[in-house]
Amino acid sequence: MANRSEQEAQEHADMIKRLAEHFARQGYTEIKADIEGYELPAAAKTPRGEFIPDITCFMPGKFRKFLAVEVETCRSIFDPHTVDEWEALGREARIHAGEFHVAVPRLCGIETGEELVKKRMSQLGYTYRPHRIWSL
Repeated sequence: MANRSEQEAQEHADMIKRLAEHFARQGYTEIKADIEGYELPAAAKTPRGEFIPDITCFMPGKFRKFLAVEVETCRSIFDPHTVDEWEALGREARIHAGEFHVAVPRLCGIETGEELVKKRMSQLGYTYRPHRIWSL
């Protein structure tokens, strides 16, 4: 878990809430979120520890595809925990034949959050990419 300031923790919780509410409006089911008022998502267990996604749910439609979402603030994109967390949640999504998404603020200084996520993944040498990067 990232070590966030009070303001950053509130920004993180607000992004989780907005995205969970968006998924509910779009017909996603079994929405679980790591914020007050929602059931806590199940942890992804790895040899490096347990990682709780910020949101899990099932996409609408005939096949109800599993979705794991990790929300990052501008600073947490580059936190050391992010490496293990993204790997664990990406693996968890693949195990369930689902998708892994990352959500970030629209802007982080002069760069977009999406640009920073792509930069971070490039630095890490990731061959696996999230199915979607949400800009909130």
